[in-house]
Amino acid sequence: MLTMYPDDIIQQYANKAAWIIHKVVRQVSACKAESHRKQEEWMVCNYSV
Repeated sequence: MLTMYPDDIIQQYANKAAWIIHKVVRQVSACKAESHRKQEEWMVCNYSV
């Protein structure tokens, strides 16, 4: 398993190798007063979870 931020090259390779990409989206902010932004992280697996 590999965790990372979205990347076109990894997505192309994962599609070619029939790997599975699980996308995890979370809300983040540097300060409680600011609005939250979405951050996407990928978990790339060569097996089903």
